[in-house]
Amino acid sequence: MRQIQLTEWGDESVLHEATVPIPSPVRGHVLIKTVAAGVNPIDVTTRKGLGPAAQLADPSYRPFVPGWDVAGTVVATAGDYTGFSVGDGVFGMVTFPHPGGAYAEYVLAPAYQLAKVPSDVPCAQLGGAPLAALTAYQSLFEVARLKEGERVLIHAGAGGVGHLAVQLAAQAGAQVFATASAANHEFVRSLGAQPIDYRTEDFRAVLGQTMDVVLNS
Repeated sequence: MRQIQLTEWGDESVLHEATVPIPSPVRGHVLIKTVAAGVNPIDVTTRKGLGPAAQLADPSYRPFVPGWDVAGTVVATAGDYTGFSVGDGVFGMVTFPHPGGAYAEYVLAPAYQLAKVPSDVPCAQLGGAPLAALTAYQSLFEVARLKEGERVLIHAGAGGVGHLAVQLAAQAGAQVFATASAANHEFVRSLGAQPIDYRTEDFRAVLGQTMDVVLNS
């Protein structure tokens, strides 16, 4: 199979394509044939030698295969129960901050870090969903503990994290406000938020009272 590797930190020039054996399934894992892999700011940060790179100095991590967000099809298991079967569409953010190896044609991933692809969502779209969705969910519910009926302001409501946070907050029964440019107001409104034009309006004046939660990603 083909994968993208690097052996030292740096700019885009350190990335190269290599051909390596397809991994064999191991207990508790599934082998995924990659449909899409997400490219997030943390991937760029790590490639430069920052952020999680400090935890990846061990020579056993070389060559390093970037990428943590992956979506694809299960093609093999180790025979143990994982909750998935060959042919299932799955997606997830795998083994972060340890190497996830998502920039590859096949990815060996822990089954407990994966979810099944919904029947009404194209698998390829979910390659970019896990990190942003987990950021939104953890921020709103594990840190801020947002509850039904509370007022929440989400800055950059049309952004990668923001548009997912709007939907999660609305689904939880919160009253959602979101800053966005005028061009994105209909999009933000369709997700369940009252839009505020950050270019022409002062969100504090529009809201008029205290928020229970503010998410500024």
